[in-house]
Amino acid sequence: MTGREARPGEERRLIEMYDWLFAPPGSKPSRWVPDEARKRLTEAIVSPRSTVLVGDEDAALTGFCTA
Repeated sequence: MTGREARPGEERRLIEMYDWLFAPPGSKPSRWVPDEARKRLTEAIVSPRSTVLVGDEDAALTGFCTA
């Protein structure tokens, strides 16, 4: 696995990866809107003021971190 910056176009896959955070014992926030989250991830990926890192193994995303 390698770490790298997320690329534009990977937002949908990243949003899908949030599901593990919402699985029990966690829960989905009542105000969670996937389309809004995707837009915000797009902004974070292209912004010079933020970073979205992903784990990449054989062209499959395996994890992520935002800062």
